[in-house]
Amino acid sequence: MTNKIIDEIVFQKNILAENLSEDEKKEIDIYLEELFKELSPVMEVFNNLENSEEFKKSVASSFKSEIKEQKWLEKLSKTFYDQAGIQDPGSIQVE
Repeated sequence: MTNKIIDEIVFQKNILAENLSEDEKKEIDIYLEELFKELSPVMEVFNNLENSEEFKKSVASSFKSEIKEQKWLEKLSKTFYDQAGIQDPGSIQVE
């Protein structure tokens, strides 16, 4: 994933640099070098997470829990609106 991010940044830089002078291109390269140095720790964390089975299981579990919660909330809302006799919840006007 991080290689894709870096590749995309370089690709965009190359498009941008097509009509620039050599000095301007060097300035962009210096800026990107500093950017990559700053992003390096973040990219390392992403790589570690991306390759971690424990992390993937944790994300999957959180996602499943969130889906269950959302379904429960939808059922609760539907029950409330049905009991209140509201056909279209969007038609409720708040003052």
